[in-house]
Amino acid sequence: MRAPGIATLLLGLAALPLSMLLAASIGELPVPLLTTAQAVLNGLGLGHYPVTPIQQGIVWDYRASRAVVAACCGAGLALCGTLLQALLRNALAEPYVLGISAGASTGAVMVMLLGFGGGALGLPLGAFLGATLAFVLVLALAARQGSGPTRMISPALPGRSCSTH
Repeated sequence: MRAPGIATLLLGLAALPLSMLLAASIGELPVPLLTTAQAVLNGLGLGHYPVTPIQQGIVWDYRASRAVVAACCGAGLALCGTLLQALLRNALAEPYVLGISAGASTGAVMVMLLGFGGGALGLPLGAFLGATLAFVLVLALAARQGSGPTRMISPALPGRSCSTH
């Protein structure tokens, strides 16, 4: 890893806990950043700072868990984007250009219209299956053209650059 890459990594690793603390301090009842940090340290068992029980409960029981989930979701999305770009060996690969988002929407709508999956799992499963089917179809069409996955985004770019959204 080159030196600018290490600096960027270290900056990101330092910014993540700070942004999580900031996210845990902002809300309906504002909690000062120092008090938020003390409440988190109390919750982790790394200190015994004087924090009111209400602020401790708000920060530790509600906001900290949401900040951790948000950080994990962001990390998951970043990993998915990186895997998609690495799999296709193209830095321009994204779900909108490849039709994955449209496939997920179509799968979710099909579940709603046809009434499949009567639980909380039905809609996400339909969206996942629709996205997977769309991606496999795009890969099959690219393989049939003989271009392979590395060149399949190039024809989509002129239409994408002229779109209005």
